[in-house]
Amino acid sequence: MPFLFRSCIRLTLLALVAFVAACGRKDASAEISRAVAPGYPMSVTDDLGRTVTIPSRPVTIVSMAPSVTEMLSALGEAGKLVGVTQWCVNPLAAKVERIGNMTSPDIERIIALAPSLVIGTEMTPPHVYEAISQGGIPSVVFKHQGLGDVMADMRTIAGILGDSGQGDAVVAAMDARRRALAASIPAGEHVRVALIYDLDSMGSAGRGSWVDDMLKEIGLDNVANRAKSSWPRLSREALLTLRPEFILMPLPDGERDAAELRARVDKLAEDPVWRQVFSSTGCRILLVPQVYLNIPGPRTLEAMEFISAAVRETK
Repeated sequence: MPFLFRSCIRLTLLALVAFVAACGRKDASAEISRAVAPGYPMSVTDDLGRTVTIPSRPVTIVSMAPSVTEMLSALGEAGKLVGVTQWCVNPLAAKVERIGNMTSPDIERIIALAPSLVIGTEMTPPHVYEAISQGGIPSVVFKHQGLGDVMADMRTIAGILGDSGQGDAVVAAMDARRRALAASIPAGEHVRVALIYDLDSMGSAGRGSWVDDMLKEIGLDNVANRAKSSWPRLSREALLTLRPEFILMPLPDGERDAAELRARVDKLAEDPVWRQVFSSTGCRILLVPQVYLNIPGPRTLEAMEFISAAVRETK
């Protein structure tokens, strides 16, 4: 199976945690007020509507999702991690025990690690959290839909860990960067972009996905949001109709995989349909570090800054 196709599948699984959050999510400030109530035991209502009791300040954590690992890292709490998924690529988690993937983690291994707390997302099936709870370990579950939710969840996590002040400071800094970025975007500009995760499957992200939310926030018109699905597949013929000015593609971390992708991109102009796509609007391909398009989290802000600058500097 080609690397990029595997990446697309992995991305789809990662990102599905995000788009469901737009429906039925409770007010974030209410969740935060519960999380930062002084002292332990602490009661927290998570995004599954469960009331979870945390008996004491957590000192060890298992992260059930790359997005959670990213948040803990940004909060300066990565040192508490004793277990992460195989998809967690944050450098601070490189030497942490792997507990499998999000959808079918090793429950016995998680319980054996005896963490103070498990933090995860909806991507992990409910029965996993039930089994962990039966093992005497509290778990808190979040949803992420866009950068706003990420920041709200980071505040909540900081409160759960007994350091609301740190959470407030980190999120305030992120919000300042977010507002500065918004102020830098030309008013009324609507640059059409298409995101393609993999040249074989032509998978994309449309309306209701956290990626679409990210692109909208930096003033880009994501052509895939015309599709009915949140995670549609585009075709070359569809691109001729949608006429994107830029096509965004995730650039693999490994040098070999990155070189293979660049070589494939260079050959696209030899295909008659792709040649029409490029000539119709002067469409260009922008390669974006894959972590920016694969994981909703604090680095979503970095992704927004990177993509916005790349698009507007290239125009």
